[in-house]
Amino acid sequence: MLNMLNLVERDFAKIPTNSKIFIGKSVTNAHYDEIIEESSYVYLDKHKPVVYLNLNDSHFDELLPYLNDLEFAKSTRKTLGNNNASILFGAVTAKINRSNFCNVGATVCQSPTLNQLLKLKYSTIANELMKVYLPQYQKLGRTILKHSGIHSDWYMADSFWTSGIINKNSPHNFHLDGDNKSHAYSAMITMKHNVSGGYLVMPEYRIAFKVSNRSLIFFCGKEIVHGVSPINRGLDGHRYSIVYYTTADLKFCDSYSEEMAKSIKK
Repeated sequence: MLNMLNLVERDFAKIPTNSKIFIGKSVTNAHYDEIIEESSYVYLDKHKPVVYLNLNDSHFDELLPYLNDLEFAKSTRKTLGNNNASILFGAVTAKINRSNFCNVGATVCQSPTLNQLLKLKYSTIANELMKVYLPQYQKLGRTILKHSGIHSDWYMADSFWTSGIINKNSPHNFHLDGDNKSHAYSAMITMKHNVSGGYLVMPEYRIAFKVSNRSLIFFCGKEIVHGVSPINRGLDGHRYSIVYYTTADLKFCDSYSEEMAKSIKK
């Protein structure tokens, strides 16, 4: 278990505006007034709280060789903007798979070791940390998954997450995570080196999280508009974000073996 952190408590009020005005827009410095850098428990008056953990634990560095060897595909989500590259791991619905069957993300083919680390070890680490810092919402996530109709073959270890995405050097436009299960938290691990920017910005509250190297942040991505600010990379610079979430439409998927049988019949 990682060392316990002392969290600073912060409160932010939502600005009086329609959140839809931000969707699809690129992130700029004008969208936030404050950058949160220290480990914090951030209360949002209209949404679930955010927990930001600046872990800085060297154990996370074991992921880097595998991340650096991955081949990333250009994002097909137009609302996220250009120059975004990603790869999926964990459960993938038939719609996302662009086929007639559910499957798992391409990470398992490119790097089975990384896939296992993310699915078993790091989902467990994130889940255990959520038990410590957001226990009521961790329990809620488990309850949501239990009653979701999602087959247990698609669960990640003992967490309530089913799916994940790895983003590389991706300055996302503002968006909501539409495929996520309602009320379930996401968890995002960030690995950064020799870059500036790449903050996680929540414009409704005029705040940005630095998401430093080896950091972890918990937030409800389906409810809170968020985006990533421009990323300026130096020599050999990188910014990887590893996001765990629960995919709502997995309730339409059968067991893994049944889905693979569909792929053979295709």
